[in-house]
Amino acid sequence: MAVSETLSSAPRALPGMLQDRFVHAAILGFVLLASTLALPSLRTDPAVMRTCTTIFLVLASTASLFQIGQIRQRIERAFWRLIAAANGFWIAAALIRIFYGDVSQVYAITDLGFSLYYICLVLVVERQPHAPRLRAQWVSVHLPAIAVFVFGLFAYFILIPARFNPDAYQASLTSAYLYATIDLFLTGRLLFLARGCRSVRWRRLYLALAIWPALMVAGDVAANVTNSMAWGNYFYALAILALTVVARLRHHVPEDDDEANLSGTPPEPGAQSLVYALVFPIVHLGIYRFGFDVLDIPSQRPRETLVFFWILILGTVAVIQHYYREREAKKLAAGNAILNQELAWRERLEVETEALIAELEEKNAELERLKESEP
Repeated sequence: MAVSETLSSAPRALPGMLQDRFVHAAILGFVLLASTLALPSLRTDPAVMRTCTTIFLVLASTASLFQIGQIRQRIERAFWRLIAAANGFWIAAALIRIFYGDVSQVYAITDLGFSLYYICLVLVVERQPHAPRLRAQWVSVHLPAIAVFVFGLFAYFILIPARFNPDAYQASLTSAYLYATIDLFLTGRLLFLARGCRSVRWRRLYLALAIWPALMVAGDVAANVTNSMAWGNYFYALAILALTVVARLRHHVPEDDDEANLSGTPPEPGAQSLVYALVFPIVHLGIYRFGFDVLDIPSQRPRETLVFFWILILGTVAVIQHYYREREAKKLAAGNAILNQELAWRERLEVETEALIAELEEKNAELERLKESEP
């Protein structure tokens, strides 16, 4: 029912989207980039591809920020600013590669830039702007686990092979595994949010946004399967095009009422931390125990040590978050108990007041009867 309602209302946004100048520019940019990729002499030049991608990313970031003041909810404005910030880190990493080339000294710097890009994207997903009042203490509760999650993946796929097996790291394979892992996580998380969201507007935006990391995953797979970045760049360009279109789609879909925006149950932060903690052992066992021979053996033991500390740290974060939520729940329960006592006292006072008024009215009526009976 929810999905059919979302799809049936989609054509109403098409007229405005077809007239949007950012959508026109994004489609034109994709056509030009696809034409560039069709030329063998250019698609094999990393500097040309990175320059085109950078220009395309600037367009997507501008589309995310343009007319942002027209958005009513402050948390939604922060949502799109985080997307623009994420693209800013990607742009910075691409510019470093353009000016310094594929030199081993800049690999770690650019991978750090991409890790910051993905941190912003995970923050974007976890902000859940469809329920703004449920995010009142979002930063203090969710940010530690998110930071540990992304930087842990950065250490697992980037820092450890850079330290223990530089040849495998410089082949850029470990970076591709990192990006594919987080893109898969983002795709699943956006689809999960769309499924549980009661807001029709945000359900449409979440479903549309899920196309973005899904295309990034397709690009990672295509680049590794074909051993060429040409096909990967096609999918990356499609992903940036999808992001630009969604950034403009927000202005062409009606906002929900406050009740729809505020509905929903806030996720338990401790449970989310446990989910983050389980990602590492699942990835590690899948890679080293079940025959997926994609990572280097010299880095296996340091990675196992990292997995152990990953579970320990995120488990500790989950316990702290659970304790924090319990403490807040107790404070809320104590406040509710005081309010209930005050409400009960006011109800008793109201009943006593009504009884006193009734008694006074009865006495006044009796006095009136006495006055009337006197000669």
